[in-house]
Amino acid sequence: MISPGSFSSIDASGSPESYIRYLDEVESIAYVDEIRELTYRPLAGCRRREAQLEHEMRAVRSTMRTARAELPALKVAPQVIEQTIRLYAAELSQLHHLSRGVREVMRALLDTKPTDPTRPEGSA
Repeated sequence: MISPGSFSSIDASGSPESYIRYLDEVESIAYVDEIRELTYRPLAGCRRREAQLEHEMRAVRSTMRTARAELPALKVAPQVIEQTIRLYAAELSQLHHLSRGVREVMRALLDTKPTDPTRPEGSA
């Protein structure tokens, strides 16, 4: 198994199949790390997911602005431009829905966070 950050097993002359196997191993390592983070540090995992979703939403908004501004100059049919913008709007709506879900999970985690019995009530 390849350790994270190790690129020694990849060379430019390697076959595409070996590169795909490498990517599969790296992806499985990342997936295991994400599961571990969500299991042992759920609040940190939620914050990370929220940041990822915010980044994705900014990217979609930027792409929508670019489509509106640049596609007409490229002589793309107006119907195609509108359909493209509708698809990006649908994706943005889905990202907003996911973001609301992450915020709800974070709120629930914060509400059920166990208190430290050694600290007096009301101290910060």
